Amino acid sequence: MPQQSTSMRGNILDRQGYGTGWNGCWAADTDLNANYQKARGAMREMDKMLEGDLAGAEITLRDAQRLWIKYRDAACDAEGFTVRGGTMEGLVVTICLERLTRQRSDELRRLFELN
Repeated sequence: MPQQSTSMRGNILDRQGYGTGWNGCWAADTDLNANYQKARGAMREMDKMLEGDLAGAEITLRDAQRLWIKYRDAACDAEGFTVRGGTMEGLVVTICLERLTRQRSDELRRLFELN
C-alpha cells in the first residue's frame, strides 16, 4: 500500500486535536496516492513509446507532484491564517487539505484514464 504523503502526515502530527476531520484527509490522501501510482504507470508506458528526447513523462509527473505537495501545504496554511489563533484554524486547514487533495486526485485520475 502506498505511503501517505510525507507532508500531509507531517501536518497531521503537527496539529492537535482536530478529531474526525482528519478521516477525510486520510481517505483523500489514500485516493491521491493510488491515482498517482496509476498515472505514473501510464506516463511510464507513454515514455516507452516515445523516442530519445521526447520521453520524460514519468519524471515530469514526479516533479510536478512534488511541487504540488508544497503548493497544497502552503495554500492551506495561508487559508488557515484567515482564522489564525482561533479554534477554527485547524479545521479550516484540514478542510483545505482534503479539498485540494481530492482535486489533485481527480486530475491524476484523468491523466491515466486518457492514456
